[in-house]
Amino acid sequence: MTTDPGRPDGQGGAHPGEDRRHMIRRRALTLLIIVLLIGVPAGYLVISANQSRASGKDKEAKYSATGLTEGWPSKLQRRIYQVPVPHPAWWVASYETNNWKTSRLYVEFETSDAGLTAFLTSMGMSEKDLKKDRLP
Repeated sequence: MTTDPGRPDGQGGAHPGEDRRHMIRRRALTLLIIVLLIGVPAGYLVISANQSRASGKDKEAKYSATGLTEGWPSKLQRRIYQVPVPHPAWWVASYETNNWKTSRLYVEFETSDAGLTAFLTSMGMSEKDLKKDRLP
């Protein structure tokens, strides 16, 4: 006896005698396996790529020459670079640059007249060494 693939009772195709519910369950299971075998690794790759990209952007923002970072430089940085910051000082910001040849720490701050005098004295200078539009 041969089976007719076009029969409405679902008894046709590759598995003779298979009822419709079993066929739907088998197809759903096949679809689930395909999604798991392809979708999960693809999703993992997308998530991993986004995390890697975000990590690179964070490091780039931290270590690139984008400008001053608000806040006091650490005591270790001030000691290594021998950069005194007077007390009182406010609006303190710093920028550190490193390459294979030189390393520098730039510090910007506002201070009082007494703080400026103390700072310049610690640098071996005085207020008369300061000229407008010229770095001492």
